[in-house]
Amino acid sequence: MAEGSTFTPSIYSCGICESKLYNPKVLKCFHVFCRRCLDKQSFCLPKYRIACPLCESLTSLNREGIDGLDDYKFSYRSENDQSRIQCQMCDNTGVVSSECEDCQELMCKECHDYHKKHNKFKGHTVVLIDTQGNGTVSKDDACMQVATVEKMCQEHYTYCRPIEEFCKSCSKPVCSICMLGIHKGHKTEPFQTTVAKARTSLSVALRGLKSRLPLLQSLLNEAAHEEKKYNNHIKNTRVEIKDLSERLKLDVCRKIDEITDENICKLDSLAHTDKAVLESYRKDVNRSKKTIDGLLYATENLLEFGDKSDLIKSFPELETRLCHYEHNYGITMPDIFEPLLKPGSIKLNQLYEAVGQIEREQRPMTNSFIAVKQKPSSHLVDNENAFAKRKSFNLDFRVDSVVCTYNTDAVLVLVGNQLKIISADGSYKDFVFIQCGKCHVNPVGHTQNNVYFYLTEKNTLCLFRLSQISKQIEKLDVKVTFTHACTVDNDTVLLLNQPKGTFYETDNNGRVINTFGSKLLAQNFNGLESISCMRVTTVSRILICTEKSLYAFTFSGKLEQLFQDENSYFWLVCEDQRGNVFVADRAHGNQRICLFTPYGHYIGDILPPNAHNATTILLDLAIDRCGNLWTFSGSKALVPFPGKSEINIYSYT
Repeated sequence: MAEGSTFTPSIYSCGICESKLYNPKVLKCFHVFCRRCLDKQSFCLPKYRIACPLCESLTSLNREGIDGLDDYKFSYRSENDQSRIQCQMCDNTGVVSSECEDCQELMCKECHDYHKKHNKFKGHTVVLIDTQGNGTVSKDDACMQVATVEKMCQEHYTYCRPIEEFCKSCSKPVCSICMLGIHKGHKTEPFQTTVAKARTSLSVALRGLKSRLPLLQSLLNEAAHEEKKYNNHIKNTRVEIKDLSERLKLDVCRKIDEITDENICKLDSLAHTDKAVLESYRKDVNRSKKTIDGLLYATENLLEFGDKSDLIKSFPELETRLCHYEHNYGITMPDIFEPLLKPGSIKLNQLYEAVGQIEREQRPMTNSFIAVKQKPSSHLVDNENAFAKRKSFNLDFRVDSVVCTYNTDAVLVLVGNQLKIISADGSYKDFVFIQCGKCHVNPVGHTQNNVYFYLTEKNTLCLFRLSQISKQIEKLDVKVTFTHACTVDNDTVLLLNQPKGTFYETDNNGRVINTFGSKLLAQNFNGLESISCMRVTTVSRILICTEKSLYAFTFSGKLEQLFQDENSYFWLVCEDQRGNVFVADRAHGNQRICLFTPYGHYIGDILPPNAHNATTILLDLAIDRCGNLWTFSGSKALVPFPGKSEINIYSYT
C-alpha cells in the first residue's frame, strides 16, 4: 500500500507484488490480488482451495482454479489517471465516464450516449464512473429497463420474480414466492431497507477502520525509526567488537613478547650454569689424564733406560701408584638437566572470558511501541431485542448432543446411538439408528450432505460418515492417529493429534490432503488443560477450547488469538451464519454463554450465569436456520435413567 496515513482506493497495490493491480481477482475474504500473483503462490493448499496471503482465510476454487475466481470490477482509477485513459470504443482521449458491464469496455461521454440510443445495446448494464474522486459508482437508470440478475430472485429467476424482502433469519434476499414457501414465518424486512442499513453499517465500519490507519502509519514510522536505531546499534557494536579484538591482540602480543624474553633470559642463565659445571668437569678429567700420562711416561723411561738400582729403588711406590690409577682412572660425570620448553595452552572459555560474548540485553531496546487493542464488535443486528426466550418445552429423553441443523426450525440430535429430529414446536421423530455395537458414538460435525461421528475401538478413535440423503453409514479408512476432530465447510474433516501438535485435513474418504503443525501444541499443550472441543469458523480459523482458554489458529498452525479466563470452563462451541461464535461456560456451577467473533475475540456474555434452571446442567447448544439459539439442559441428579431434557429457544435476529 502506498505511503501515507490515508487510504486511497486508486493507489491500492497488490498485497503480493506491491505493484499496480493487473487482472485483479477477489478472494472470499475480499482481499484483491493480481491473477498472476495468485497463480504463483506456493502456499496454495489442495487444488480446490487457496489461502489468502494476507489473512490466511481459505477460498474454495472450482475446476477452473484461479481463473474461476471473481474478477474485481471496482478497480477504477482516480480522476488524474482517467484523464489519460483512451476510450475503448473510439479514439477520444478525454475523461472516461462509464463502463459497459456486458461489453466490458470503458466509454467516453459521446460513446455512452450512443450506447443508450442503439437498439443493440439498449439492454446492457452501464456503470457510471464517478470522476469527482468520491469513489462511488452508479447505475444508469436509462439502461436498466431490462431486469438484471441482481434484481431478480435467484430461486425463482425463471418466473421473473423480483426481490422484494430480505429474510433476516436466513440472511438472503427473497421474493414473494419465497416468503410463502421455505421462508414462511421468518423475520423479514423490505429489501431496500436492508440495503440502506447495510450501506450505513458498512460506511460506519469503513470510517472506523479508516480511523485506524493513522495509528498504523505511526506504528510503521516508529518501527522504521527503531529499525534505523537498531541498525546503528549493530553497526557500532560491530566496530566495538573489532576494536576490542585489535586491542586484545596488541595486549596479547606484547605479553607474549615479554614472556618470550623472560624465558630466553632464564634459558641463558641455566645454560651458563650448566656450561660452568661442564667446564669444571672437563678440567678435572684433563688433569686426571695428564696425571696418568706423566706416570706412564716415567715408568716407560725407567724400564727402558734405568739401571737395576733405579728400578729397585722406584719399584714399590711406582707400583702402588700404577695400581691405584688403574682402578681409579675416571671421574664421575655430573648430572646435567637440559632446559626444555614446556608449551602452554589457552582454553576457549578463557578466550571468551578475555574477548567477551554477544548476548541479548535483559531489557528491550525500546518501550515506545504503541499497544493496539481494539474491542471487537458484534455481528448482531437487532441486539436490543436479542436473546428473548421464544419457546420452552421438555422432552421425555435426555439429549446427549446436537448433531446439526436439519431444516429451518428443526435440529438433528443424538440420543444414545439414535438420531432424532426435534422441531421448534416440541415434536420429534426418529431419523436413523447408528449400528456400532456397544460403542457410544460422538458427533464430529456436518457438511452439506454428510454427518461425521467418531467412536473408540481398541483405544483408537475411528471416523464414520453418515449420508443425510441415503442414511447410509460408512467407516472411513483414516491412516493417521488423532485425538480430536471437526468438519470444514468444504466437506473435509480436520483431525488433531494433540501429543504431536499436528493437524491433518482429510477428504470425505479419509485421505490426508493437508498437514501442518503448531509449535505451541507440540511444545506446550501437553502441559496445559485438556482440549474440550475444536471447531473451524467461517473465516478459516481453528478455535480450540480448553478449560480456561480459547485459542484461534490459522490453517498454517500459527496462533493468532488467545483468550484466557481463570474462572471459566469452556466446553461447547457453535456458530451462526453471520460469524457469531457462542461458547458455553460451566465453571463452578455457573452456566453462561459467551459471545466471540470468528477470530476468537471475546465480545461479552449473552446469557447470564444460571439463566437456566439451577437444578439443570447445560448439555449442548445450537443455532437453527431461522437464527434462533437452542439450549439443551438436563437434570444434575445422578440417576440410572436417561432422564429428561429441557429445551429453550432464544430469538436474536
